[in-house]
Amino acid sequence: MLDQTKRSVTVTANGTATITVYNDKQKGNATVTKLDRSNNARIAGAKFVLQKYSGGQYINVAGPLTTDSNGNITFSNIEPGTYYLQETYVPSPYVLDSARKTVTITAGGNASI
Repeated sequence: MLDQTKRSVTVTANGTATITVYNDKQKGNATVTKLDRSNNARIAGAKFVLQKYSGGQYINVAGPLTTDSNGNITFSNIEPGTYYLQETYVPSPYVLDSARKTVTITAGGNASI
């Protein structure tokens, strides 16, 4: 995102002026919707974590978050990169999906899973 703040600098004769400008990294989001495979009903109460793979292991970077009554959760303000979504709990009578899902989060983007 472009910072359009105007900054003033005063330079004296034969002098040098220094100004420091800082930027923040733009972050993104990942929205998860949990559905029943047989009828597409939304599933409330499922839990997920968002993980990074580093040093030969998966490390939780966000969560656990629990799906709401619409079967949704959103991981917010996540640094851009590749992540892995891991389901950690699912309410009865459903079966836990232990497969990690790859998620790519882009700057200012919203990944939907």
